Amino acid sequence: MPAQPANVRGRPRIQGSPRASVVDLQHVVRIWTDQQIKTGKVTATKANEFWQKHGSNYLEKIKSYFPIGKDIKEGAATLRLIASELGIMGRYYIKEYRGRPHIIFKGHAGARQFLTGTRYGIQHHKIISLKMTTAGMKAAAKGALVFGILFCTVIDVVNYMTNDRATLGQLFGSIGVDIAKCLIATGAAFATGVGMATLMGTAVVAIGPVVIALFVGVGLSVLLDILDNHFGVTKKLSELCDTGLAKLKNMASDLADSGTATWQQIENSEIVHDLSREAGEWSDWIADRASRVTWHRGWL
Repeated sequence: MPAQPANVRGRPRIQGSPRASVVDLQHVVRIWTDQQIKTGKVTATKANEFWQKHGSNYLEKIKSYFPIGKDIKEGAATLRLIASELGIMGRYYIKEYRGRPHIIFKGHAGARQFLTGTRYGIQHHKIISLKMTTAGMKAAAKGALVFGILFCTVIDVVNYMTNDRATLGQLFGSIGVDIAKCLIATGAAFATGVGMATLMGTAVVAIGPVVIALFVGVGLSVLLDILDNHFGVTKKLSELCDTGLAKLKNMASDLADSGTATWQQIENSEIVHDLSREAGEWSDWIADRASRVTWHRGWL
């Protein structure tokens, strides 16, 4: 019988049925590292070093830096395309034709593969895709913001659902801080890019606003994560949320108890007893009168 691959120290291997459930997201990382050892892609020593360094907060780092990596990848692709089409210091000019602003490119359009025209409206899909002008940067900022919020929220919700130790306050605190980070970083990047383009006037270095917006967005995202970890903003907000939820629960319980006590007081009050007695007397009187009615065949 072949020998089983060594397991990483301090992490018990899942035994029994292959249907064993995953109790938290860190468990997913443990399963993945065990699988890498089993297939021979990494040694047990390397896997253990990885776990000791990243295992406890691996998914938290994915949540923080995957959207940043996505922005860097897309931004770098845009910069390469602009540089290949216009050159590093290539410029575009903004002029109006028939009352509408257009982007004008100098040079021979036939030498370009993407920007094959000499002028484009500022809402043209090629201009938007290259993040040129306010419209292009606005579209890029909107996409980055939506993706960042959705990605972080999904990670937070899955972590809450699969971690028995997670509280509802931690879920609300994490989502709140993540949304705030996304809004701050994206808003700053957008404002900086638009401000850079505005300062350049009608002759804009094409890659300038994109570079500055990307630098500010990525740098601020990393800085916000560092500050959050240093000052424990997410932890403190989670604790406040837990405290607030506990108070709401106690208030609801007190209201329920108060409502029960009030209803018991009403039930035991003299007014209710008097009304009940009167209702019984009226019921007896009506029944007595009804029993005295004589029905004749001619009435129907």
